[in-house]
Amino acid sequence: MFATGVTTVSAAPGDLDTGFASGSGYATPGLNWKVNGIAVQPDGKYLLVGENDYDFAVARLNADGTLDTTFGGGDGEVVTAISAGGAEARSVAIDDAQNIVVAGWAHDNVSNYDTAVVRYDSSGNLDTAFGNNGITITQVTSDNDRAYALKLQSDGKILLAGESRIGGNYYFSLLRYTSAGALDTTFGSSGISTVYFNGNSYGRSLEVDSQGRILVGGHAFIGGDEDYALARFDSGGALDATFGSSGKVTTELGSYDRAIAVRVQSDGKIVLMGDSYNGNSNGYDFAAVRYSDSGAVDSTFGTSGVAEKLHVGPDADVASAGVMQDGGEILIAGTSGGYSDSGVGLVRYATNGVADTSFSDDGKASVQVDSRVGTVRGMALDGNGFVLVAGYTVSDPMMGSDYEAFVARFQVANSPEAPTGVTATAGNGEATVSWTA
Repeated sequence: MFATGVTTVSAAPGDLDTGFASGSGYATPGLNWKVNGIAVQPDGKYLLVGENDYDFAVARLNADGTLDTTFGGGDGEVVTAISAGGAEARSVAIDDAQNIVVAGWAHDNVSNYDTAVVRYDSSGNLDTAFGNNGITITQVTSDNDRAYALKLQSDGKILLAGESRIGGNYYFSLLRYTSAGALDTTFGSSGISTVYFNGNSYGRSLEVDSQGRILVGGHAFIGGDEDYALARFDSGGALDATFGSSGKVTTELGSYDRAIAVRVQSDGKIVLMGDSYNGNSNGYDFAAVRYSDSGAVDSTFGTSGVAEKLHVGPDADVASAGVMQDGGEILIAGTSGGYSDSGVGLVRYATNGVADTSFSDDGKASVQVDSRVGTVRGMALDGNGFVLVAGYTVSDPMMGSDYEAFVARFQVANSPEAPTGVTATAGNGEATVSWTA
């Protein structure tokens, strides 16, 4: 008779998912372009958007990280030339009809960029019922306009946030379109709202709270350096006078602070995520600030409202995306490392603004993809206990042209311990059982 013993291991928050992409935890699906954004479809497939030779590019991956050959022309990707002067996609969302909405900017073929939004059907075909044969290009000003963030309202209307240059200065910009791709003239001024923070202001993120109020987060150049900047608009596109100072808030964390994501907690508090210059040779750290519903810095978060600054290193950590888990945990991803060896940096904060030590022991995780130089651009939760971090790599940053897209998948939820294999030694009355789930 045998007596059995079982040894177990478990995947923990912060670990790369070894069940993804043939065990590596990151997929390089064969897309030779710059990935700037990622979204997860309801069926679990992943959408990537970016720029391929100055055109909008969209690809769809299966949940295992391989290209979905049912999308596009059978190769899993679609490239759309929306302007002779070039264009770049930065964000993506899926509407209730499973249409794919992509936002970014297009060059006007003269000297400036304009805001651009494109809609595809679920197979990757341009939706000719939207805009001009699937494409809408908006000149907010006669100067540069760029959209970085995209949000779909429950009524099907489309919100874009970014920046517009007016009179030589950059402003936050917020645009709303109808579901047909026309500017919504009931919003702001003929569909457009802008706001200035007494210095060049760069909108990078967008969120809608439970009351329909719209938050645009980013940074503004004030007093000789950059500060976190946040504006709140009512549902009609007017600045919300009950928030901060006439609808605006700025926060200085250090000498140079750049916010890239805004999220609203279930209790209405607002978290603005990004990075902050640490004054040392290794440059920037991941950082976050929390505000009350009225726009006051929340002193119960971190230290005086500012989260513990986290450094993945060894060199600068440049934040590019942020999300919030259902439990309120805060995830920020970005590019970490030196000029020749950068890769994925990922941190998680507990709800009180300190490093979450249940995540990779110290709140930090990292990976360099295929020993290449990486740039992180997007992040999304998949709803199944994982976070996806997307971007691109090059072999030599001096060349910068042999782009290779990647998606890394990290565990963010605890998984049950799983036995890992079976061994037995004949004759000693003992066996050790282990297997992989």
